[in-house]
Amino acid sequence: METKYRFEISDGDSWRLSKTTLTTSSKSGLKKRMKPVYVDGNLHWLRNDWSIIAFNPETEQARLIPCSFHPTPDTKVLFAANDETNLLTLISGTKKAISVYTLLGYHKWTLASQFKNVSMEESDLECWNVVAYDGKCLVVREKMIRSSDIELHVYDMEADSWGVFETAKCWSQDFYKFKPSFFSIEDDEQTKVLVPSDDQRLSYLTTIMEMIQPGKLSHCLIILSQFIILNHPTPLLISF
Repeated sequence: METKYRFEISDGDSWRLSKTTLTTSSKSGLKKRMKPVYVDGNLHWLRNDWSIIAFNPETEQARLIPCSFHPTPDTKVLFAANDETNLLTLISGTKKAISVYTLLGYHKWTLASQFKNVSMEESDLECWNVVAYDGKCLVVREKMIRSSDIELHVYDMEADSWGVFETAKCWSQDFYKFKPSFFSIEDDEQTKVLVPSDDQRLSYLTTIMEMIQPGKLSHCLIILSQFIILNHPTPLLISF
């Protein structure tokens, strides 16, 4: 009736067990389809009993954060982090409302905000879920019966309003936040590819570069990025 955790760390060439292990007094597995969250130098995993395993890869110390969060069975839950406050966050959603909880200290979840969920036609609704959150925006995904389209709704925390982000054809399980990084690129004459001015890829690149200009966008949500690569396998050298 207890669970023992061991952690493996890669030093670059090989893997080794961490210096410490963690034994809990309760038997509980980790939440499936729930990615770990990295905050304040620690990786955090959510368990089925809603407690949290925290591990610091630098000090190789681990600890158990007790459960103080008890959602109902029909509640949609997302384990995330608030990039603005650097705090662990649990999103608890029902068809009527969405609540945002932040972890204070090592054990206390406190209600940070609550707002109405996006309007859904329950008669035609097949399924929905909360899929992404970063402190500024929250993304809800829904699929209607007899429809192949997936609607992504974005809630702007500052503007306190909903908007439709995108319509997709794929019920992807994993969503990742992406922050553009600006760095210098040195030209390599041997690998440089010259692209005609009428090449369709230029329009894609123009759109992307407009999105990631400094001051215009602080975060992006990537749904599918492979289609440009699949349709246009030739590499491009881009200079900013």
